[in-house]
This record gives sequence, structure tokens and C-alpha cells, in this order.
Amino acid sequence: MSKTYSKTRTLVECALMIALGTVLANIKIYELPNGGSITLFSMLPFIMISFRHGVKWGLFTGFVNSLLQMLLGFYAPPA
Repeated sequence: MSKTYSKTRTLVECALMIALGTVLANIKIYELPNGGSITLFSMLPFIMISFRHGVKWGLFTGFVNSLLQMLLGFYAPPA
């Protein structure tokens, strides 16, 4: 018997993993002097989604997370 999930359930799981990935991305181990940082386990939720629902859903979730990260962490360069 194969497991089939409804699209709503998959979208809810992706949304929860995006939220978890955003929280984990804010926990920084080391912040680099010229920008950027090293985080612990911030990509793990997206790997889990890819394993559970396939590459398409994993890429979709990672893309939405990258848009959210850009909105939350955008700093205009000094002029």
C-alpha cells in the first residue's frame, strides 16, 4: 500500500518546515565580519521535505524560504 497525502497536508508540512527553517536560521553560531553567518541545522527541514515528498516539493520549500530570508534580512548597502 503506497502512502498518498493530500495536497493540503503537504502544503501545511512545507509551511511548518519553512517556519522551522526560519527560526533555525536566526540561531547563528558564528557571524562573519563582512556579512553572512554560519548556522546550525538550518537546512535540515528542507532535506526532510525532499525525502518525504520529493525533489519538487523540496525545491519549492527552499525557494519560498529564500524569499522569506531576503525579506527578513535585507539591509541596504551603504552609499
